[in-house]
Amino acid sequence: MGTSHIPPLEMEMHNHLAHVAGFGGDIHYVNKGTGSDSNTGHSPCDAFETIGAGISASAAGDAINVKAGTYTETGLDINLAGLELWCEAGVLIDPATGVGLTVSGASCVVRGPLKITPSAAVGMLVSGVECRISDVKIVGGTHCFHITGAGVILTSCAAGFPSAGNSGYNI
Repeated sequence: MGTSHIPPLEMEMHNHLAHVAGFGGDIHYVNKGTGSDSNTGHSPCDAFETIGAGISASAAGDAINVKAGTYTETGLDINLAGLELWCEAGVLIDPATGVGLTVSGASCVVRGPLKITPSAAVGMLVSGVECRISDVKIVGGTHCFHITGAGVILTSCAAGFPSAGNSGYNI
């Protein structure tokens, strides 16, 4: 079926939209307030409750869209190539123990605004290569950001109040 049956104004819109790049992977939704880890996570109305469930359901190249709330999870690891974590304003990762967030997959993206408040560990460990981290604030813990992966880019990130003898950025 061709596009000759489309009226001129709609044809202009059709041609314009044909050049807009779409997201190539699946998007999984997380909502601490109304989600459940027994959901599919495929829509905001069927969201997971935890970021960990979103990570587990993801494949390389997918994205996890996180609704505002306090997430007290431990062991979070963005561990698949090209996996993205998109946080809306008001997302707080407040782990009881351990690293707040690990990014071990290659070419991963973490996009805030995201705040991480680790108690006595690293706030964010980035061991994956070519990752992009933006709009993340880490308050407390040992080293706020610990970067071991090559080619990592931090944009608009802030670190504050690491424990004595440690640093905001350990690269």
